[in-house]
Amino acid sequence: MAAPQYKLTYFDVRGRGEAARLMFALAKQDFEDQRIQGGDWATVKSTTPQGFLPVLETNEGKISQTTAINTYIAEKFGFMPDTAYEKAQAISVMLTLNDLTGRISSQLYMPLVYKVMPVPEDVEAKKKTLAEEINTCLAFIENLSNSGSKFIFSDKISVADIFLFTIMETQRQVLPELNSDNEWFLKVFNNVKTDPRVQEYIKHRKTSPLGV
Repeated sequence: MAAPQYKLTYFDVRGRGEAARLMFALAKQDFEDQRIQGGDWATVKSTTPQGFLPVLETNEGKISQTTAINTYIAEKFGFMPDTAYEKAQAISVMLTLNDLTGRISSQLYMPLVYKVMPVPEDVEAKKKTLAEEINTCLAFIENLSNSGSKFIFSDKISVADIFLFTIMETQRQVLPELNSDNEWFLKVFNNVKTDPRVQEYIKHRKTSPLGV
């Protein structure tokens, strides 16, 4: 039987591809990290299953959709929670965060960071609205959590913690004015960030031309 081989294709930013990269690193699993530059996207797009990224190629075939990719890697390498209920809630966390980051990206990252869209006239109003949405999202996740544990569901790091960390790490770096002071979130975020394996990954990870 052939050894497992993995190829992750995403843009040369952290974004929706970073949780997969981090899980591979924590699992000490080699993979090909294909990073697409903006000028190459038109050519690459036609080769993807649904016309967007990320895409994970495995020995079994291609997987599209961020949550599907993260769930697959988590199942393979032990990052899913233990119970069926918590697994479902972990997927709910990822879908919720994916929706949130989509709104932040289209309204603020695209015009202010990637500079591929005009800056909206009501940018400050959008920042205020999105800051409120971030707090609402984090409150929803907190309500799913085991509040006495290090991470969302237990003292064992899961895909939900990893996705929460990677999505919010970028937001807190790029748009600090949107930062939440939710104490539960800050506890979980810092517990992921200070994990020695995560620290090692951050120390050596590739930085994109945009710095995120």
